[in-house]
Amino acid sequence: MNNYADEIKERVPLLDLLHFYGFHPVQDRMPCPFHAGKDRNMLVSKNIYKCFVCGEHGDAISFVERNFGLDFQDAIAKINDDFRLGLPIGRELSKAEQADADARNAERRQRLSEKEQRRKELEGRYKAALEKYCACDAIIMRCAPISPATGFTDAFCWAVRNREAAWQEVVDAQAAIFHARKEESV
Repeated sequence: MNNYADEIKERVPLLDLLHFYGFHPVQDRMPCPFHAGKDRNMLVSKNIYKCFVCGEHGDAISFVERNFGLDFQDAIAKINDDFRLGLPIGRELSKAEQADADARNAERRQRLSEKEQRRKELEGRYKAALEKYCACDAIIMRCAPISPATGFTDAFCWAVRNREAAWQEVVDAQAAIFHARKEESV
């Protein structure tokens, strides 16, 4: 039996699901239906929810499971039916449907692999920039003149000239990581 959870989560954002079932978050917050909360203690994003009072958390499928008292299979079947996704849940796939599902899964794995590679590149860039900044800082500390009479070493002058640029590389790398994570969560 195929697992359609990833496809359902990709095709039905949590916010759309909540609106469909009559929940209306305001500024990504809403009262938690699981402990009958009155305050907007539940944080909701495109893909996840978390209540800061009762601790309930999850994705679109777990929300349907918990809200309607369903098990996993019934929850994905309900979402499939309610949103008319047309996934062949609960029946054998034809060869054409299986080939199509395999192609979608391969495409999904490729996208995840590309995201992972991009994340590793950004983290490597950040680490290299931070190491460069720390090296400049260490040289400044180690080679700082003891008194004005001792003068400046070439290493000290190089580190002073390059420390600000190294710090800017750290800041730029942090910003790139932040923006990449933000794009992934949308």
